[in-house]
This record gives sequence, structure tokens and C-alpha cells, in this order.
Amino acid sequence: MIENTQIKGLEKLLNSDVIKNIYPIVDKIEVHNSNKPLDVLEDTLHLNIYLNQPIEYGDVFGNIPQFDEHWMVDHHVRRLLPYLGIDNDKTLIRFSVFNTNMDMIKTNDF
Repeated sequence: MIENTQIKGLEKLLNSDVIKNIYPIVDKIEVHNSNKPLDVLEDTLHLNIYLNQPIEYGDVFGNIPQFDEHWMVDHHVRRLLPYLGIDNDKTLIRFSVFNTNMDMIKTNDF
């Protein structure tokens, strides 16, 4: 079970320069312990990711976004979990992305 102190610690790390230097489009990230974890997993975290500008596409073909939330969560967020005593193998991370109008624009939380 993930403790509230671990959640608060993760939230502080995610809202520091650790993520914002890589993803300046991220305004803030809220971390919540999900109420409905899957039976096979011990814990489920839910991230609410708020953006401070619209997502733009960076290449000539218009198919490479400047913000890849899947990579951010799977690569950068997961690398921080062990430092807080959170087991990567037993933690599912769900997320929702909100635009500047607070409208949900993406989610992997089904």
C-alpha cells in the first residue's frame, strides 16, 4: 500500500524541475491513490497532468507532438518510484491530461 507521505513526495518531485525542465508544457501534476486497483496489482496511482499551453506538433509532417505523456509516465515517473519506496512492478499508473481550459484531452484511465 502506498502511503500518503509517498504520494506527497512523488507529487513534489513531479512538480519540481525534474519534470518541468524536460516538459515545460506541464503546468502541474496531481497524484492520487486510485480507489479501484486491479486485483493483480497492489497499488494504482492516478496522475492528473495539467498543461500550460496547447499541444503543438513539431515536425513537417505534423505527427510528432511536443508532449508525449506515455513516455513521461513510463520513463520519467517510473524512474522516481523506487526512490520513494514504491514498487514499480506492483504499481499501475493511470493518467489524465487536461488542457488550459481544464478540459480532459487524453486519458488511459478506462
